[in-house]
Amino acid sequence: GKIYIYGLLNAAGEAQKFAELNVAEKDTVTLKGSYSEHNNKAQIKDALFVSVKKYVEPVDPTTIDAVRANKQATKVIREGQVIIIREEKEFDVVGRRVK
Repeated sequence: GKIYIYGLLNAAGEAQKFAELNVAEKDTVTLKGSYSEHNNKAQIKDALFVSVKKYVEPVDPTTIDAVRANKQATKVIREGQVIIIREEKEFDVVGRRVK
């Protein structure tokens, strides 16, 4: 759901903007404040900022980034194509899984 925030305060009670508190779209924010409704819309006025948990883009499991290697990758040329082998999985130079 959505909740509208009308006024944001830092720990010292000073007015702040989300960007000034390093809050970006998709982050999870913890706030303290009094919940109310206005025109059937949930809102918090003068919310006190507590913390932010930064959003982390999920890793595509079919890319090389998803493979956590304890050792170096091996690079070979097969039929004119560079193949990166990491933990017995094969990837192209862009990092997409090929086998």
